[in-house]
Amino acid sequence: NVDSRMNLKLSQVEMRPPERPPYHQSSTHIEGTSIRCVHLPGTINAPELLRARLRSIDQGRKQFRKRIKKVPRMRPPPDRLAPIVSTHSTQVDAHGTEAALT
Repeated sequence: NVDSRMNLKLSQVEMRPPERPPYHQSSTHIEGTSIRCVHLPGTINAPELLRARLRSIDQGRKQFRKRIKKVPRMRPPPDRLAPIVSTHSTQVDAHGTEAALT
C-alpha cells in the first residue's frame, strides 16, 4: 500500500542490507522521504497495472459526475435582536434637559 506521502506498507518482504545476509519480514513500513527507487520483479507488468489504476480512477470520476446534486436547504433568517436604541428617541439640549424628537 502507498499513501499520499509515498509511504509504503509492505508485506512478505525480503530485506537485503549491504554486507549482511538477506532476511525476511512479514510486514514493514518505509517512509516516502527515504525511498530513492523501487525495484519491481520482472513478472509484474507495471505499465498495465498503472493503466488499470488510472481507468478505475476515471470510472470513479464519471460515477461522481452522474450523482444528482442536492438542492441546498433554505435556512430561516436568524432571530433578530431587539434594537439598541428605543423607538422613542430623545436629545439633550445645551442646558442638559431632554427634548423629545418628533
